[in-house]
Amino acid sequence: VGPVTALSQQSPDAPVFQTHNRLAAERQLLPRRAAHLLADTRDSTGRQCASLPRYSHLSAYIFLNFDAATGFTTGFSVYGSYRAQRNFGSEPKPYVPSDEPKQRPEAWTVERREMDEEFKGLQRVMYYLADLIDKAQADPDHEDVKKATLQVYFWDARQFAPFRTVVGRHLHRLLGDARLNGLVWLFPPEEILGHPEYALTPAVSFVRDAIRRLEILPIPYVQTLLAVGAALLPEADHPKIPPFLHEPLSDAIPQERIYEIWEPQHHGNHQDQVAAYNQTLRNLVMTLMKVTIWVQRQYKGRLTAAAPPLELMKLPNYRGVSVDGQLLILHAKLEQQIEAT
Repeated sequence: VGPVTALSQQSPDAPVFQTHNRLAAERQLLPRRAAHLLADTRDSTGRQCASLPRYSHLSAYIFLNFDAATGFTTGFSVYGSYRAQRNFGSEPKPYVPSDEPKQRPEAWTVERREMDEEFKGLQRVMYYLADLIDKAQADPDHEDVKKATLQVYFWDARQFAPFRTVVGRHLHRLLGDARLNGLVWLFPPEEILGHPEYALTPAVSFVRDAIRRLEILPIPYVQTLLAVGAALLPEADHPKIPPFLHEPLSDAIPQERIYEIWEPQHHGNHQDQVAAYNQTLRNLVMTLMKVTIWVQRQYKGRLTAAAPPLELMKLPNYRGVSVDGQLLILHAKLEQQIEAT
């Protein structure tokens, strides 16, 4: 099959779709996607999605930017909010940012290419989440806090993988902080076993995967966060990001911008550059939030995932048992949960 026009005219039984397992799995949708791309229209796939929950009482959204050449993180942004648990809940509503502490988007640029600076950004994201969870757990408006849930949303696995890597790089510092060590199990690096509570209900969702599962969008090449936001959201909600601060075919801020910050002596006003970088990170995380809520409201009947409980996944504290012994107990519980699936 050559151009998009030819693909749009193929039937699902065409021999070309039998040449690869992925083509065979998508044979019903590929001609439709091609037709909508040509017509510049969008449509629903008619499928269900088991990776995105219909709602969560606490929702946190994380976006990070990293230097692909070195793997070093260049910026973090986070936004989160919650609503009290009700036994008879209503339709999820958009979370409107406010000036209340921990209810507005936050962003941090790693201004120097140093491990300590990277950890400061990670630490601030973690404290933001810890404060938000503490506040949600203490809310007296919960009818039954044990039924309250949380979910963390990333745009895709390419965002989540470097975040886990950063957690792994600074694991010793996080585990040494009593307020943050429980959050490690939300983003377990390779050095940490998964927690049994998350074996059946993962705490992290990838919004891009859910959109590809549910929506046919007229976006050529790559479904970036900004492109999807422009296709789904009202024009008033489109992020205002200057062209020099985003890559058209990726979700990354151009590499040149962070090097201008890391080498301020060769470039313009340092504080203005950091402020622009931070604002771009805020715009991106807020676009992620708006797109996620749009999908949850539009497809609430087709989202079958369940969010895990609103509680920190901490290492079990058994008196008289060493840390190694506690890890072995946790591992045994994890295997028990996996075998039960």
